[in-house]
Amino acid sequence: MATDNENPIGYICCSPNTINDKELFELSAPIGMFKEFYHHFPAHLHINCLPLAQGKGVGTQLLEALCKDLIRAKICGVHLITGSNERNVSFYTKNNFSLIHKINNLVMLGKNL
Repeated sequence: MATDNENPIGYICCSPNTINDKELFELSAPIGMFKEFYHHFPAHLHINCLPLAQGKGVGTQLLEALCKDLIRAKICGVHLITGSNERNVSFYTKNNFSLIHKINNLVMLGKNL
């Protein structure tokens, strides 16, 4: 979690093994749509930053810290699912995520670690 004067301004969370995370499948229907790619990108991430923190490197720092932890845990890749027209796609592309697969208006972006 990132903080500013002790108030949270951003967070990142991750499921290191999407295939085995039954709760994740129950929470988000689109998770099952991309399961054929999870052997290459097993970890699923979710990140949020308040508008006051966006564009200031907070999200990038959170992503970098998560990726370091995943590498230490010997996890080979991380992914997320978002809308193909969402502005966050450019944030992930800037942080070396690539388009893995697209279904309708959803995209899976992934990064090899």
